[in-house]
Amino acid sequence: MITKTMVDAAVAKCIELGFDRPPTDDVIREILEVAEIAGWQPIETAPKDYTVILLYQPESPGYAEAVGQGHRTDLHPDAHDKWVLQATGWRAEPTHWRPLPPPPTANGKS
Repeated sequence: MITKTMVDAAVAKCIELGFDRPPTDDVIREILEVAEIAGWQPIETAPKDYTVILLYQPESPGYAEAVGQGHRTDLHPDAHDKWVLQATGWRAEPTHWRPLPPPPTANGKS
């Protein structure tokens, strides 16, 4: 979800970079939405070295739709060489992944 705060930050960055006329809020929002969608990648391209990433698992028989931090593991007794959601420890069958966003800085911005 693209928020007003995200749009305002993008406009501010355009001004900081010296744009004579920054794009309109609607154009910025469209650009951010495209970037948001493009951030999800097929699970086949995900790191398989225990790196923690965001996983997307669609609803399917035996699995609820979920988005959460997870990693590939061969240490979990029920998930040898499978994906595990960190919050629950449950095995996952994700279809897409993306890197974790950077944490906020001391001033609350990424």
